[in-house]
Amino acid sequence: MLSAALSLLMLMMTAAHADVPFLVHSDGWNLEDTPVEVLLHADVDTHMPYDADRLAMLTPITDALSLRLMAGRDEGLVSILLENQELLTLQQLGNAVQLSCLPEVTYTASEDAMSLLLGADVSIGGYEALGLPREGESLITDGRALLSKLPETMEGYAKASKSQQQISGYGRAESMVDFVFTAKQVEEFKTLLLSCCPDGWLRDIISGLTFTGKQTVRMYFAPENVLLRMEYNGGCGPDGDLRTVKLVYKQRRDDDMDKDYIELTSPAKKGTNKNTLTFERTAQTNTKGERVLSGSFKYSATKDGVNSITNGEFALQNAWDAASDRISGKVTIQRKLNGAEKYDAITLAPTLTISGTQNEPSIVGNLEITEQYAGKTTEHAVVRIDLKKAALLTWTERAQKVDLSGMDENALCVVQMQVASQVATALIRPLIVRFGKDAQWFFRDLPEEAIQSIMDAAAPAANEGGK
Repeated sequence: MLSAALSLLMLMMTAAHADVPFLVHSDGWNLEDTPVEVLLHADVDTHMPYDADRLAMLTPITDALSLRLMAGRDEGLVSILLENQELLTLQQLGNAVQLSCLPEVTYTASEDAMSLLLGADVSIGGYEALGLPREGESLITDGRALLSKLPETMEGYAKASKSQQQISGYGRAESMVDFVFTAKQVEEFKTLLLSCCPDGWLRDIISGLTFTGKQTVRMYFAPENVLLRMEYNGGCGPDGDLRTVKLVYKQRRDDDMDKDYIELTSPAKKGTNKNTLTFERTAQTNTKGERVLSGSFKYSATKDGVNSITNGEFALQNAWDAASDRISGKVTIQRKLNGAEKYDAITLAPTLTISGTQNEPSIVGNLEITEQYAGKTTEHAVVRIDLKKAALLTWTERAQKVDLSGMDENALCVVQMQVASQVATALIRPLIVRFGKDAQWFFRDLPEEAIQSIMDAAAPAANEGGK
C-alpha cells in the first residue's frame, strides 16, 4: 500500500516542472534530503479469498493496527503499532538491519540485508509497484532536452522546407526539417544523438542500441522554431534483436496547456517479437482555476510468442489554494503479463492535502486502493496517510553482528526461520492478549481448552513487553 501511495505521488511529480505544473503550492519540492515519517492505517472491507464472516474476524485486528515508517537518505524504520503501542520495529542503516524482537543482534550484508533477512524482496518501489520502471518519469524530460539540441547538432544533415500543416491538437506548423543519414553514417547518427542526450535512462537505452540502414528524423516547427512534432524512422535495437522502428512525438507548450504524445512501433526485422507504445499526458487549468492532470497509455510486448500488455489512465485534480495542494481523482493500471488470459488491475483514488514547506512537509488524507482480477474486486481498502518531517533516527550498536552475505543457502534459511518465529511471536501474542477470546481470527475452530491454553501462555510474555 505504501508503494501504491508513492507511485501516485511520483505520477503527480511528472508534471510538476511543466509550463503548466500540476502541483502549485509544492511545485519544485525535492524531499530527497528531508527525512520523513508516515503513519498509515488501513480500513479493509475486501480481502480475498476471505468471505464476509472471515473478514469480520480480521477487521477488529486491522482496525487496531497501524504502520509507522521513517525514511532518510540511507536509513529507514518500520514499526507496527497496536493502538499506539509498538509491537515490532525493523530499522535499517546502510546495509545493516536491526529488529526490536532480537535486541542483541545486527544483521549485515554486502547489499539489501533486509530482503535477505526476510527471505523476500521488500524494496519499496514507485512505478515498479504498478509494473512500470522507476526511471520512466525522466524519459519525457530527457527526450525534450535531446530534441532541443538536435537541430543545431545535426545541422549538417538537415534539409529544410516550408510546411503549412495542422498538427491536430498541438498547433499549426510553418516549417519542416528532415535529417537524413545513410547506412554508412549510422555511427555518426548515434554519436550525435548521444551528444544531445543528458545522463540517465534514455541515454543508457540509446547507448545500448545498434543502428542499421538509413536513419531519418523529421521535425515540424511552429513560428519561432517551436517544435510541434518529431518522427523518427530507422533500423535499430540491441544486438541480436534488431527492429524496424517508428517513433512519433508531439508536444504543446503554452499558458493554457502542457501536452505530450508518444507513439512507438518496433516490429522485429526477423521473427515476431515487437513492442508498441502509445502515451498521452495533458496538464492544464480548468474553468474553476483547478490544475488538471490527465492521460492514458498502452504498452504491449511480444517476445518469443508470449504477449504482455499494460494499460493505464489517470485523471487528477488539484483544487489548490495559497497554503496547500488538494489532490483528488483516480489512477488505474491494468496488466495482462506473460501470456495471461485475464487482466489484473489496481485503482488509486486519493483525497490528499499537501501543505507546509519542503523542509517541513505535510501530506494528510486518504488513499482508496482497489485491486481487481478479471473484473472482480479482490482487495479494497481506504488507507489514511499522515506524513510529516521525521525526527533524527537513533542507531545503537549491538553486541552481536551476523553477516548474511557470507552464508550458504542452508545457513541463511535457518536464520530466516529464527527471525520469522520471533517476528510472529512479537506480533501475535500481544494481539491475543488484547482481544482475548474475541480473537476469532486466531481461534476459529479451536476447542475451548486450546484457546484458554494459548491465552495463558501469551499473557506472561505480554506483561514482559511482548518479547
